[in-house]
Amino acid sequence: MGSPTVSKIPWIDTVAAPVFEVDREIASLEMPLEVFEDSDPLWRSFIVGYFIGDVSHVGTIHATVNRIWTPLNSKAKIDVQFIDKDTMVFHIENEALWTRITKHHYWNISDIMLVVNEWSLETAATPPNLSAMPFWMDFKFVPGHLFSKVGLKAVSTHVGSFVKLHPQTERCTRLDAARLLLEVNLHKPLVESVQFEDQNGVLVKVVVSYPWLPSRCSICSPRGHTEW
Repeated sequence: MGSPTVSKIPWIDTVAAPVFEVDREIASLEMPLEVFEDSDPLWRSFIVGYFIGDVSHVGTIHATVNRIWTPLNSKAKIDVQFIDKDTMVFHIENEALWTRITKHHYWNISDIMLVVNEWSLETAATPPNLSAMPFWMDFKFVPGHLFSKVGLKAVSTHVGSFVKLHPQTERCTRLDAARLLLEVNLHKPLVESVQFEDQNGVLVKVVVSYPWLPSRCSICSPRGHTEW
């Protein structure tokens, strides 16, 4: 067997070509540091989205995201492509638009929750963590003296992690229920009521309802899809 071959390969003008050595079908590279420092990833303008629910046709999603994500009369357009049945890649060349969409993280697309992240090999292959998903919840029959931020946070303690009150609740324009944004774990059963004794020892029951939740599979139970 002859000695290893050492060669240089054609490269771009501003970066030195890697030197590589081929020995027994293994190519060992000496990679220039400039490659790591100046690399412009192909995925930089892409976002991966994971749908928590049964997905609409790609054409419907394409039309919807272009309507709600792109500013009116904007020339920026978003391309959409499926990776698998509930994961999509969105190509967004406008940097400001890309930043706004990824920063928001959670979106409701045609009544289906969409979780987005910047694209990478890891995020594209890994479903999102469902242990801290934000949802609006309605708390009915809250005693009047607990209809305050402190009181509502206390009532919702074992339902989820408090994020904020809905504007209608803050402004008292809706009094039949208090609406709160909470982070909940979709891997666990969701609380449907809260009960406690008031200052007079009277048992109080507060009913919890969810204006929207992803579908639950009747076969394997997790939320995010129906039967396979």
